[in-house]
Amino acid sequence: MIRQPFRTALLALLLTSAGSAVAGDSYLDKMVDYREHLMDVYAFQMKSIGMMLKGELPYDAAQVAARANDLAAATQIDLLAAFPEASEGHADSDARPDIWLDFAAFSEKFQRLQQHSAALAKIAAGGDQEAIATAFKQVGGSCKSCHKAYKQ
Repeated sequence: MIRQPFRTALLALLLTSAGSAVAGDSYLDKMVDYREHLMDVYAFQMKSIGMMLKGELPYDAAQVAARANDLAAATQIDLLAAFPEASEGHADSDARPDIWLDFAAFSEKFQRLQQHSAALAKIAAGGDQEAIATAFKQVGGSCKSCHKAYKQ
């Protein structure tokens, strides 16, 4: 279930992306913006959880669970659709051409992110901080494996 604040933030994000397209951006510009904004949503959730696990923010089990749920929900949005072949080499994109050379491998990495994010949300609901930290590292590993292979 996607909570209302997350839905509102996601809607604002998507409307911002849509607004830039109305201002004259091409469809491909919009796709690149969309995928980058969606990954910003992932990064916000991960950073929030990470800061609590490291003690940089007060640990709040309810907030960790909320951030994990939002991350899991965000990864269910079809990010892969925002990587059309025509966007390869786009000037504003940090995506490497390797994405389109083996899109199946890229898709598998994204599926692992989805799976690990769902597992983190389930574990976070239980409140075991040690188990959450382990699951969080798996999500982070999914992010890093994709960035290492596909981000310039």
